[in-house]
Amino acid sequence: MPIHPESLPARGTAIVTGASSGIGAAYARRLAADGHDLVLVARRAERLRTLAAELTGQHDVRVETVVADLGDAGDLDRVARRAAADDVGMLVNNAGINGYGPFAETDAALLEKVMAVNVVALTRLARAAVPGMLARGRGAVVNVASTLAFAGSLPPDPLPVRAVYGGTKGYVVTFSRTLAAELDGAPVRVQVLCPGLTATEFHLTQGQDSVAGDVARVHDDGGMPVEDVVTASLRALETGEVVCVPGLVDGEAVDRIAAAEFGLRSSSSSTLAPRYQNPASSESPAALDSRREDTQSRLSSQETRDQLGVRSVVLVPRLDERHCPLVMGTEVRILGHGGIKATRRRSGSVRPPSARASASWKRVRNRRSRSAPRVVARGRRGGRGLASRTGGAG
Repeated sequence: MPIHPESLPARGTAIVTGASSGIGAAYARRLAADGHDLVLVARRAERLRTLAAELTGQHDVRVETVVADLGDAGDLDRVARRAAADDVGMLVNNAGINGYGPFAETDAALLEKVMAVNVVALTRLARAAVPGMLARGRGAVVNVASTLAFAGSLPPDPLPVRAVYGGTKGYVVTFSRTLAAELDGAPVRVQVLCPGLTATEFHLTQGQDSVAGDVARVHDDGGMPVEDVVTASLRALETGEVVCVPGLVDGEAVDRIAAAEFGLRSSSSSTLAPRYQNPASSESPAALDSRREDTQSRLSSQETRDQLGVRSVVLVPRLDERHCPLVMGTEVRILGHGGIKATRRRSGSVRPPSARASASWKRVRNRRSRSAPRVVARGRRGGRGLASRTGGAG
């Protein structure tokens, strides 16, 4: 998206949902300090009143509070009408609930609530706000997702069990990127904020009720301060960055994801792929399954994990760079603290990385099957990247 400095609301009204705590409250404080009038939306009336009193006492701004449950159709209608008002220059769609828990065991009503708040309400409020922003030639929409949107294939330990929550955040990422592309050239910015583990109380609830035990233990690892998350988001708005991952050091990683998606789409045709017409390997399906299980078992052994300095290893497919088939191969790439940790030759042995191995990676990859699976190894605490410590926030 081109950079339009004039599109950022200088002193307009900003609507912040989920504003009573965490990332939402941090947005409210920062935007008030920047001189924005505010409309704060949340379920907890007392917290909203306390925050509004704090902000009006410290800054010369006007603060409205709207007590609303965005999972309720009537409440959502009220907030949508306010989002469509002429004075709104910024919308921060931060409200969200997690619904962590095993898919087959979680109450269906809770899962519907997660989708209502995380998907339906977010989309409805953006739809209410964007037309007026376009008409006025100024505006910004920030949709808060999570790095869990990129973590669908990662195992649930130590991450929370998250099928529906992760799915909703995947929607938020795709919706935001697609809307940003649609509005390319218009003076309205769209950003999707994807924080990792953040120091909030979000992980201490399931839906809207407090929980303890396995769901809450991810909170023990701490997380990024909410103030830093908001700093990253507002800076990314200034520079026109659509996907903002506050803790991602390698900013080009997001571009590589987009390039891979483009490659997959552009490589697809109306002709049935050969791997569906003929076996992708001379091995039988049973033999392939057996070899994969054996590989996973050896790579997941404590000895291997200790050798590589990682907590766990999971075997996942790797897209072929030319034709994108998801087929089984023998080359294994292990990622940890931002680099190649080991490669597995046909002999099946796992060896530590070396300068020579790293330097010859491209040659090795070109000689061998480009459709090989990939092994993502999640590093110990402190590891960086999308493959390590992808926490949720919403």
